[in-house]
Amino acid sequence: MLTIWSLGSLSDGQAAAAFLTRNAYGWSALLNLFLCFRMFGLPLPGQRRGVPGWALALAVLALWCPLCAAIPAAVWDLTHAGLFLCSLFVLVWACAARRPGAWLVLTGQALSQGLRMVIALNGLTGQTVGFSLRTMQYAKLFNLPFLLCGMWVISRKFAEQFTRSEQLSAQLETVNRGLEQQVEQRTRALREEQVQRVAFMANAFHDLRTPLFVVQGCLDRLESGTGTGGNLTGVMRDRLDFMRKLVEDMFLMAKLEEKQVIFDEDRVPLAPLAERVTDGLREAAVRQDVRLTLEVRDRCIAWGDDLRLEQALQNLVTNALHYTPPGGVVTVRLYAEGNEACLEVRDTGPGIPLDEQDKVFLRYYRSPRAKRQGSSGLGLSIARQIVLQHQGRITLDSRPGEGSAFTIRLPAVRRPGTE
Repeated sequence: MLTIWSLGSLSDGQAAAAFLTRNAYGWSALLNLFLCFRMFGLPLPGQRRGVPGWALALAVLALWCPLCAAIPAAVWDLTHAGLFLCSLFVLVWACAARRPGAWLVLTGQALSQGLRMVIALNGLTGQTVGFSLRTMQYAKLFNLPFLLCGMWVISRKFAEQFTRSEQLSAQLETVNRGLEQQVEQRTRALREEQVQRVAFMANAFHDLRTPLFVVQGCLDRLESGTGTGGNLTGVMRDRLDFMRKLVEDMFLMAKLEEKQVIFDEDRVPLAPLAERVTDGLREAAVRQDVRLTLEVRDRCIAWGDDLRLEQALQNLVTNALHYTPPGGVVTVRLYAEGNEACLEVRDTGPGIPLDEQDKVFLRYYRSPRAKRQGSSGLGLSIARQIVLQHQGRITLDSRPGEGSAFTIRLPAVRRPGTE
């Protein structure tokens, strides 16, 4: 804009040149002021009322033309210098606001404005402007300090944006790698689940087929008259009961995972519940030469379905009895810990290897150590689903050779000692 003004001032007798001479210098001063606002993100006066910055700048430039016509020619330079002085105040504002680079641009603008003021004051006092100052005026060399400082600040802002973009790109790449790892882990988990599903189905078919062969053999012997009805009937009833239990467990597990089981909601005293479970399994423990004991430290009350919670605890105790060798001990403990009611089932079995502990609750997982002949193999999975849907959790503490402890942790409705 200043270069256009200089060219216009060198032409005489042309209306366009006169228009440029009269207005372009003022426009350059206004644009300089506007640039100081925008360079440091300072709000323009009209922006606080919702006026866009570009609209405000165009409106001021348009209003400058009639205003400039009313200004005497003798004070043009002083008026223009005053506009440039306003930009100094804006830069001081930016320095007070601690905007990066504001001090540098303020220094450059002060140098440029100092040279302008020399020329403006010479014009007012009637002194002749020297050749060197006139050369600087027409070549606009007095703008170089502000130009260089402004370019440095703007370049630095672009460099900061590029650096920020690189940082964001690095963060995005890190996030992408994390997502790829999660997808890979999920894919691996799905593959493992598929393998476990196939293995479970094979075991389930085997467990269903074996009783069918037994029942078929008993029927063949009855038809041929080579066996007594009483003995064979008992064998067939036992195998059919096992098949019914297996099918019921599979059906219940599927309904639990789909959250299709409706639970009763009531206060459940856990001490009587634990007594019923231990009393019901004591005969099975005696047959296996395992001592089953119950320790009630705190009489806790939980909220939920009495029958389903009893089923979850019974599955844990049955699992402990199965893996505890003859002469061992299975202990059921009821106690409070914080705001939780805890039912612990601890055995003196062989323990669970560390690499199996995160898999024992999977419904498709079957331990290589398992020797189940009268169980569906879904007891732990069913217990976990029941407890989860009671807003609780099951924890496992096991060391190979030292036994295992499964603990049902439920939100306690009433703390011990407040009954």
